[in-house]
Amino acid sequence: MIVMKSKESRRIIGRLNTGDDIYKSLKELCKKHDLLTGDIRGVGYLQDARLAVYDPETATFIEDEEPLGPVQVISLMGNVSQRKGEPSLHLQTMLVLLGEEAGGALRGGRLLNNTIADFEFVVDTVDDFALVREYDEETGLYPWLNIAPRDADNAEDVTLDRGEFLPGRLGARPSEDEPEYDLNADDTLEHPRLGTCTLLSADDDRASIRLENGRVVELHLGLLRLQRISKSPAGHQTFQVNVRKRNV
Repeated sequence: MIVMKSKESRRIIGRLNTGDDIYKSLKELCKKHDLLTGDIRGVGYLQDARLAVYDPETATFIEDEEPLGPVQVISLMGNVSQRKGEPSLHLQTMLVLLGEEAGGALRGGRLLNNTIADFEFVVDTVDDFALVREYDEETGLYPWLNIAPRDADNAEDVTLDRGEFLPGRLGARPSEDEPEYDLNADDTLEHPRLGTCTLLSADDDRASIRLENGRVVELHLGLLRLQRISKSPAGHQTFQVNVRKRNV
């Protein structure tokens, strides 16, 4: 269990620009206003959006092949914390599909890329602490494992039953037995179940890949072990992927 008692907070309310992406806009907002940790809520309309749901068998997030849209955001909930010194956003949403053919069907999942039509948000911040996401050997995920106070005097308000309390430290604990690789677009991943995949992008603890059949899915890097098996003079890398066993 990780528990923190905050004594300093702010509430930031606003509307994002039409045509922008919710993730990118909120991440810029966090950097501009020095938001380390907070609760995010929002409602509105999107011109289009893609969602992902998690498949534990392959340790991947299965993404929508085609964007949904237009859609109404009846609920968006999530949070911002820190990972490797950068804002890390986790956003889940429930959407109503608009249009005669959609018939008001509901879709839910992790929000991916999107285009805003109109979106209003509220962020309740915690300003005296930062929750820090780090790799967890037990689950293979990147949960909140540490709390970094802005002031050492706040340490008495922190309870950690697991992990290690690292005052003032924002960033991930480096792995002692696994190298960290810089993943680049067009790198090749050899996945035991998905086959040969092409990396499209990597951000935070997730990577978007294209399968041989053209389908795009998202990998949760925390549930995978990567071993680089080749690197060309031009910088192209090929990795062997192994899925970690989860102890949950």
